Amino acid sequence: MTSAEATALIRRAIREPKPVKVSDDAITDVIGFAVDFLGEKIKQHAPDSLKSRKSITSTTHIFDYPSDCETLMDVWDLGTNAGTITGATNATPIVITEEAHGRSTDNIVTIHNVLGNLVANDTWEITKVDADSYSLDGSVATADYVSGGKVFEESTDFLPMTRIPESESTLNDDSKYFLRNGKIIVDDVAFANDLLVTYIHSISSISDIPTKHQLGVVAFGVMQLMDLPATDNPLYWPKKATLDWNAQVWKGVIENILRGSQISTKALGVSKGKHI
Repeated sequence: MTSAEATALIRRAIREPKPVKVSDDAITDVIGFAVDFLGEKIKQHAPDSLKSRKSITSTTHIFDYPSDCETLMDVWDLGTNAGTITGATNATPIVITEEAHGRSTDNIVTIHNVLGNLVANDTWEITKVDADSYSLDGSVATADYVSGGKVFEESTDFLPMTRIPESESTLNDDSKYFLRNGKIIVDDVAFANDLLVTYIHSISSISDIPTKHQLGVVAFGVMQLMDLPATDNPLYWPKKATLDWNAQVWKGVIENILRGSQISTKALGVSKGKHI
């Protein structure tokens, strides 16, 4: 769900299709507050739902975090498995350009970091077109390719890397890394491969909230912005019913987030604590 879609749903619920008493800025502010609140709850009680995975590349042994990375979890050495994408057609299916790819029909690949034609960023079975290209089976493009893109095949050969304190660095051990100033630094100045990382992604917009919780943002907006008329007004009871329904949706979303924590702690044999 986009912010525009959430705004439209809120306006429909509060019976104000165009700004009269409630401005678009007011709705944007309320959506932002709800996103921040839900984001904090999710990070506290169900962080696995915010887990992301990306491949990252560098011209040296120093790598930038993914732009939406909040908490880095795991780092793997992709070895020579990762390839560089230079094109992704706006077509059905999408045809990927990767020079001298060496891949075969029915291979399964994972694509990350394509800009523009974002639909390509997923896991696909491929059909080889020629030595430099292959199509993504079942794909439907929605935009032109802009730049970027890495591709790799899932492999048990990915090497997990160990995080060390910078003080233990020798700069000649490619199985380790350390962190400095928001950078991932492989402990080997000659390192020349790409990395695969898992991390908890940051939440800055409604689209960053897991889909199953996004309706809570709309519900919160309705709760904050609904203008109830006097009880003798014919619109009072319909609006009150809408308000009550959205209050239940908000409550249900919060309970579902907290329940995720309760289920996971029970599965680990940890006694449940109280959630505030």
